[in-house]
Amino acid sequence: MLGSTDWRVNGSAAEERRMVRDFSKLMLRAYNAEADNCVRTMRPYKLQSAVDRLEKAVEIIVKLGKTMSIHVSGDYHRLRIGTCQAW
Repeated sequence: MLGSTDWRVNGSAAEERRMVRDFSKLMLRAYNAEADNCVRTMRPYKLQSAVDRLEKAVEIIVKLGKTMSIHVSGDYHRLRIGTCQAW
């Protein structure tokens, strides 16, 4: 997860870093849960729908994390898609 750190929470840079770090962890857990669920329920005929679900998860994280510029890195996303495809 990547996030921005160029604004303040309650006037404190430390609070802002902590908030971005905590939200990044939360969003990463949500993304990983979705990716793990895709692998767990994988069937050969469902590969494209699993990839589509991960694409949608990335879009939602970008949308929800927009104010803090939180997003899943492209490399990490490709790695998780590779995990689904390797199944």
